[in-house]
Amino acid sequence: MAVNKELKLSNQEREALLKSATADYTKAITINANDAKLYQNRAIAFRDLGILTGTKGAANYNKATATDAYNKAITDYEKVLTYDASRKDIQTEVKKATVYRDNLK
Repeated sequence: MAVNKELKLSNQEREALLKSATADYTKAITINANDAKLYQNRAIAFRDLGILTGTKGAANYNKATATDAYNKAITDYEKVLTYDASRKDIQTEVKKATVYRDNLK
């Protein structure tokens, strides 16, 4: 819902949804810390939060929040790679999140 542009949500509502999603995945990880999909899904939510809050000119632009979100996404993606290091899709996501973080203005 947070990334669906067709829904008429404000950036603040989108940000709240993404933060809620990351919190829910964090709770799920405390219950089952060995589920790679939980880390992957939380990483995607963090990445999307970084994109949302790291967009220059947006009403909710916040470089510190975006940087933190990208860093957490990278950490979670790297955790997924500890389960299966051959995942090219996750390796690509790590690279993309790193570039996005490093290009924040």
